[in-house]
Amino acid sequence: MKAPSTSLQMSAAATSAAPTEQSKIDEAVAALKERAVEFARLAPMAKAQLVRECIPRLLAAAPAWVVDGARVRGADPSEEWLAGPTATLRMFRLLAQSLDQIAQAGKPALGRGARRRADGRLEISLFPGSTLDGLMYGGFTGYVLMADGIDERLAREHQAEFYARKDPDGGVSLVLGAGNASSIPPMDVATKMFIEGFVCILKMNPVNEWVGPHLERALAPLIDRGYLRIVYGGAEVGSYLCYHPLVDDVHITGSDRTHDTIVWGAPGVERERRMAANDPVLKKPISSELGNVSPVAIVPYAYSDAELWFQARNVVTMVFNNASFNCNAAKMLVTATGWPQRDKFLDMVAQALTQAPTRKAYYPGAFERYERLLGGHPNVERFGQGTAERLQWALVRGVDSSTDDPLFRTEPFCGIV
Repeated sequence: MKAPSTSLQMSAAATSAAPTEQSKIDEAVAALKERAVEFARLAPMAKAQLVRECIPRLLAAAPAWVVDGARVRGADPSEEWLAGPTATLRMFRLLAQSLDQIAQAGKPALGRGARRRADGRLEISLFPGSTLDGLMYGGFTGYVLMADGIDERLAREHQAEFYARKDPDGGVSLVLGAGNASSIPPMDVATKMFIEGFVCILKMNPVNEWVGPHLERALAPLIDRGYLRIVYGGAEVGSYLCYHPLVDDVHITGSDRTHDTIVWGAPGVERERRMAANDPVLKKPISSELGNVSPVAIVPYAYSDAELWFQARNVVTMVFNNASFNCNAAKMLVTATGWPQRDKFLDMVAQALTQAPTRKAYYPGAFERYERLLGGHPNVERFGQGTAERLQWALVRGVDSSTDDPLFRTEPFCGIV
């Protein structure tokens, strides 16, 4: 299938400093295709060993990785440690443990236990996953709620499904890397490789292609064996790879516009026809992690001032982290109109935003989105010092949920809440 004539859309244009030549891309995909079956049929213990070989290399690459990330984003190095190497190392460590469990028992553990809720649905406890997690994240817990009708037996059946297949053929998965958090590209690759069984070609996003050389060194055990390739380029390279005949699967972290252009083609009558007929341009599986307007729901209660202040600061950290260039950054505060402490809480959010230093708005298009969403909007409060590189934090109170306000359906991907 021929690729759409238009380029894939990002939130704004970004140009690669050194795009990979098309001939090199073709060579990389062909070499990966040759190793797809071999990798798919590796025993879980062998895959666990591959993962463990990467861990000391990730750790060795981390200091330079952090220095570069902090420079590019204008961030404190401690934030880049958490958003980059630490998250990646944690995933690789846990992945190796799960592969060990698959090798020993055919399945990993079902979290830390499961229970049947009063409504009959199955709830699985996942976090904290260890004593160390419990100490570091005291008071925080995480669960997975299964769909109605899924019991523990079915949940177990669907765990590690790839490893239940006999003689799988695998395939080549294209990972269109995220441009914000530097841990996302290597973690997406690890998911596609060690959970779904694909060899991978990772196309770095131009916004964070600086991390590519660090990943090439850290993931050398996978690259040297022919199971992973990393390439560079903008929308044209991504588009070429999406429709490459030797690519079997696509994963994207990005915007809904980019996803829809890949799957359905350029905006217009032809796209509308394809969507109505369920006739996508992309004739292969695609998984997506797309931007959204992330809600934070505040449950009404009679809170103490200390509790309100803690949660107000907690919300602001969700806005502040990575200059708010996260798909799960707090964007829409949902509060009850009749809650007596509503105004006090929002005042505390405003106070916490006042105390938060403004950040470098490094992601393309941030200034344009900021002005488009806030221009002429009533009840906008701005905090901090804006500059040619920094955006003020913005709080918009009283957005009417009965209207079709763009704030409900457009991801700001900048410091608006």
